[in-house]
Amino acid sequence: MRTVLGACDFASVGPRRHKDWAQDVTAVMARSVEDPRSWRGHDLWPAAARPGGAGPSYPFVPYEAGELRQYLYPLRPEPAAWRLISLLDAGFDATRIPDIEGRRYELLGEARCVLGRFGPHADFYTNFDDFFEEADSNPMRPQGSFECIGELDLDCGLVAVSDDEVGVFWSFAEL
Repeated sequence: MRTVLGACDFASVGPRRHKDWAQDVTAVMARSVEDPRSWRGHDLWPAAARPGGAGPSYPFVPYEAGELRQYLYPLRPEPAAWRLISLLDAGFDATRIPDIEGRRYELLGEARCVLGRFGPHADFYTNFDDFFEEADSNPMRPQGSFECIGELDLDCGLVAVSDDEVGVFWSFAEL
């Protein structure tokens, strides 16, 4: 799991406290909640590493829940696993991951394990607006565009939502 989670600039889980899951996601992005299982997350921008004047949500834009939902699109579990894997590439393109064909099943196993924490009835969302929309789409070559929700040039990620928890797995790039 270190490979897949290590690709994320931000990987954190928080409790699900609201009917509107986006409220819980914004709390995770603002770093105002702790992981309910006390698992250690990953954050390249703890308070000491943020630019002067940056708020607790940096590098995420501090959206309200209703605004955030406008930039996130639902996807099924298998495409969600591929979205997580795609974060290994700086441009979020799984086809550019070194030896992807040889590592495909290893990486899929790791991603499924991470997402398995959220249970079989979890919902998943991404800011990639057309990812794996059609049944015959190739998860290695998704078509679409990013709806960036961060303050840097480009970002991509995955939100996992269960009845009890929400997870945010995100990476950022500066061009």
